[in-house]
Amino acid sequence: MKTLMLKDKEVLKFDFEMYTFQVVNAELLPYCMKDYLPLTDKGLPPNLIAKYMGKIQEFFGDRTLSLSRDNAKAILNSITFPQKLTSEERCRLSLLCDGISVKDSYWVKHENDKRKFADVKKVKQGCVYGKFVGGECIPAA
Repeated sequence: MKTLMLKDKEVLKFDFEMYTFQVVNAELLPYCMKDYLPLTDKGLPPNLIAKYMGKIQEFFGDRTLSLSRDNAKAILNSITFPQKLTSEERCRLSLLCDGISVKDSYWVKHENDKRKFADVKKVKQGCVYGKFVGGECIPAA
């Protein structure tokens, strides 16, 4: 299970493969999910779970690089992602980069991940002008 973090605070636990989620701190949810996600998927019918998981997937998909940005196409080509991404591919790309974005302090902590926000912030700053190789960020020299 992965955890959406805001700096070092847990916000949302989710697993796309198991189609499950649990809100840990509703006050810290991203704006697009506030007052939208129930606290848990327990007891919900499958169609509603799919709807809510889709909203979580959309959040991560929106965190990827816009093709209108300088060098965006070159970055996608360097990690062998197509330039025309589906919602699922955009989400997967975002999760490869731990969901980090230059826009805010949300990130994804994977199971057994011991990192803190300070560690992620260093990678985030290095990746702004770094490059991705095999799904990993190589900071600029």
